[in-house]
Amino acid sequence: AESEQSQLAEAHLESKASQEAAEAAAGARMALEEENERLRRGGEAAVERLEAMRKEAAEQEALRRRLHNEIQVLKGNIRVFVRVRAPSAAASASAPISYPPKTDRRGILLTQPQQRERTVGT
Repeated sequence: AESEQSQLAEAHLESKASQEAAEAAAGARMALEEENERLRRGGEAAVERLEAMRKEAAEQEALRRRLHNEIQVLKGNIRVFVRVRAPSAAASASAPISYPPKTDRRGILLTQPQQRERTVGT
């Protein structure tokens, strides 16, 4: 009878230990599920932030391209304000253009018959 009681007590202790282990496992499972949900929400938020950053980067790149192209056009407009070519041999006698001395590289002199000289490019 005593051995039956000790076996019964042992079985009861094992049952209690198993029950405590099951409760601990259930608690750990709940904690892991909560952590998993928190990480999933954080991942979704990170994906949304990433998409917003990509969209902003694309908008900034489009603005940069537009401004770069505008600058290039403005530079081109400045550079090609006046183009001068040397007069041909036939036109050189009557050409209303005279070039300043080599020391002055700021402009050219345009003269028209019966008018005063005017400097362009200074």
